[in-house]
Amino acid sequence: MYVSTALPKFSQSQLKELVIQAKTKNRALGVTGMLVYGDGSIMQVIEGEPSVIGQLLKDISLDRRHKDLNVLLDWEVQTRMFSKWRMGLVRESTSEPIEDCVSNLRSSKDLLCLNNLEGVVGSVMESFIERAI
Repeated sequence: MYVSTALPKFSQSQLKELVIQAKTKNRALGVTGMLVYGDGSIMQVIEGEPSVIGQLLKDISLDRRHKDLNVLLDWEVQTRMFSKWRMGLVRESTSEPIEDCVSNLRSSKDLLCLNNLEGVVGSVMESFIERAI
């Protein structure tokens, strides 16, 4: 799971293009995940083989469409949370909820594994999953 800031903020068409590109690449790599976007804030969970995810994070960190990439969690799970999503998208119509979540995630001392949807991360992810499109 990482957070970053879009450069500049994505338009609807740019966001759609980004998700289409991610889905295509992720299908080829066997990667699943979810991207949350709101008013320039990005939070993404990506799932896959560790070596694939490592390379993907390197590629993402070099992408000029965002800055301040910060990996919050890097862990292994037995079961993927987003096994049916090559890249699910959740959009917030207002910036406040995502900015609050990203702020909380960046500063939280309570970043627990998502397996049991516990702690700050679990609450945030559960909230976003419920609103996924």
